[in-house]
Amino acid sequence: MSDPESTFRVYRYFPLTRGIAYTRVHRRMRKTGACTVLDFEDSAWDPLSEKRTDDLKERARTWYLKLVQGYLHSSDTRDIWVRINGMGSGYYERDIEVVSCAAGMGGTVNVLLPKTESGDMLKQCRSDLGARVGPGVHPRVSPVVETRGGLGNLNDILKALDSVNREVFFGFYDYALDAKQWPFWKQTEPTFWTLVTNLIGKIVKFGGLYVHTPYGRLNDTKGLLLVKANLIDRSPRCVAMSTLNEAQSSALLDERSGLSDEPDVGLDDNMGADDLAHWIVDAYPMCRRNRLSFAVHRKSGRFIPPHEYLAALRHLGALRERAI
Repeated sequence: MSDPESTFRVYRYFPLTRGIAYTRVHRRMRKTGACTVLDFEDSAWDPLSEKRTDDLKERARTWYLKLVQGYLHSSDTRDIWVRINGMGSGYYERDIEVVSCAAGMGGTVNVLLPKTESGDMLKQCRSDLGARVGPGVHPRVSPVVETRGGLGNLNDILKALDSVNREVFFGFYDYALDAKQWPFWKQTEPTFWTLVTNLIGKIVKFGGLYVHTPYGRLNDTKGLLLVKANLIDRSPRCVAMSTLNEAQSSALLDERSGLSDEPDVGLDDNMGADDLAHWIVDAYPMCRRNRLSFAVHRKSGRFIPPHEYLAALRHLGALRERAI
């Protein structure tokens, strides 16, 4: 792994529901220098069907075991993470079982714990993994702070970090849904950066590494690099970013390559809250690929997460109630 003191670090999320795609790109992904986060959670979620969500979760786990057996080896796992499902989700125990089984075949024991809200949750996950993988193996469990409870209890979470693992991930989409935001703040807004600056300050104080939430405008190179610059301005050596595709990772690690220089179309920039909610509710089902979790509007490259779709539905529901 590159020295975190000298290199800006990038963590690329990869949906295990598309495990076959990983078999084609894993070597190229490794060459970019980005860490890989293989995902059991949000990308394996159909907000329109609980049954399909169950199927997607199991597909992600099955593909992970296949990848460990055929494409991932012990020497590769330092820079590979698995984002499991959170405690209380109904999927956590099965995820722990699968990660532990894979560890016995050379799989990673680096885990992201979504919706971490206390230091005890972090310690419990570490203990759950440690009990299954056996002596001599030390799981690395990183918190994903993405709820009001998690942000409010951040100091307790930070006290539970260990000397090996210092990454703290921020999940803005979950946070915005939990905080009942509408519209979701853009990463150009002062209110967004006030929140992020506060997070970075606390995490750095505890010697942690802040890992920024993904940037959802996939065609907007300049905006992506501006986010990186804003992070470095706040803490040159203690910040990193997560990404949604290979082009974003390349652009962050080598600013001469990656995405187009064309500005983001900004399709929704001038929409009011009500119009945006209608647009999201209409666009999300049409833009989802193969009925998977996330959607991308092709013309603008705008990422539409299920969290934003659910928040838009909630906003429109409140409008209808007020109209009665």
